[in-house]
Amino acid sequence: MNARNLKVGQQVYWNDPAEETSGVYTVRRTGLEDVDTSDYEEDDYDDIIVFCTNEAGGELECFAHELSIYFDPRKPHEKLPLPDGTEHEEIVIN
Repeated sequence: MNARNLKVGQQVYWNDPAEETSGVYTVRRTGLEDVDTSDYEEDDYDDIIVFCTNEAGGELECFAHELSIYFDPRKPHEKLPLPDGTEHEEIVIN
């Protein structure tokens, strides 16, 4: 996932590298406002820290590349293309 493809309020799936607390989170801050991206290459956006919370009140700071777009199967209208036109990895949890 690329930080430029995230927006505040969007649901994402965190792929915990330790495989302990992966799950659905809501983006609270993309982290883009914390860095100067004027000389960034495309891959640099993957390593921006994103701030998220989950429904249980847990907080998360993770790299953008650890996130996947989460689609709620009850909301098929959420399956829209990413702003930069790239395809995304689809994670659906029932």
